[in-house]
Amino acid sequence: GKNGAGKSTLLKILTTNLEKTKGKVWVNGYDMDEEENDIKNSISWMFGVDYSGVGWSSLENNLKLAASFLGLGKEEGKRRVTELLHYFGLYKHRALDVWRLSTGMQGKYSLCVAMLKNPEVLFLDEPLLGLDFEAKEQLRHLLTQLNDEGTTIVYTDQQLREVEKLCKNAIVIDHGNKMYEGSVARLKEMYRDADVINLRCRSGTINRALQDLKKKYSFIADYDIIESRDNIHTVKLLTKVDGTKVLMTIGKFLADKGVVIEQLNAGM
Repeated sequence: GKNGAGKSTLLKILTTNLEKTKGKVWVNGYDMDEEENDIKNSISWMFGVDYSGVGWSSLENNLKLAASFLGLGKEEGKRRVTELLHYFGLYKHRALDVWRLSTGMQGKYSLCVAMLKNPEVLFLDEPLLGLDFEAKEQLRHLLTQLNDEGTTIVYTDQQLREVEKLCKNAIVIDHGNKMYEGSVARLKEMYRDADVINLRCRSGTINRALQDLKKKYSFIADYDIIESRDNIHTVKLLTKVDGTKVLMTIGKFLADKGVVIEQLNAGM
């Protein structure tokens, strides 16, 4: 949903951080009116990158402090902190003061705090907001891994393309009303207004080439660089016309710009 759709409000209610005005809420099988403590014990949340802790203290000490806030005993907290530092690739940075963390490390650190209780359900409100490309990729990988290992994740974002990379099911809300519920693939089929062309190529100036392509041809609605590493790029081009009919035109234009095309095909 867009700004003001009710995403954050809904998550605050589901995580017991905001009292509902009416209706019934069940989380993980528990009735919020009767079993709120059971809900709290089985969930955790991360609203953006929202846990700063004590800035002048180390990453490890801050996690131990958060563990004590959550009621973990000293030895259990120490064990869990060590596990998570290894899991999120932060162990070698454990002595670093929190205020020195990069944005990407801050995102991992906040996720560490959220996972201290080893929750059955994890609520995330725009956790990738403000992160650079590499940090987003790392966090997406960690979230996918957590989900594969059994943690249910409820995730909000404004961008459907971000949701598409992570989520198996989607709910779209607008002004608190549910507009759609189902798979991302079905949502795209129902409401798509563009064809997709998948491109894999090699280029040192791919952004400039794609910008020139969009300026040159009005049938290019948009493009998205899905992955980019060592000048090898995976790109989605969105076209306003049948993609199969413009493949040759796009291929020739990019080749003339010095782009080496490894794969170019059209689909939905």
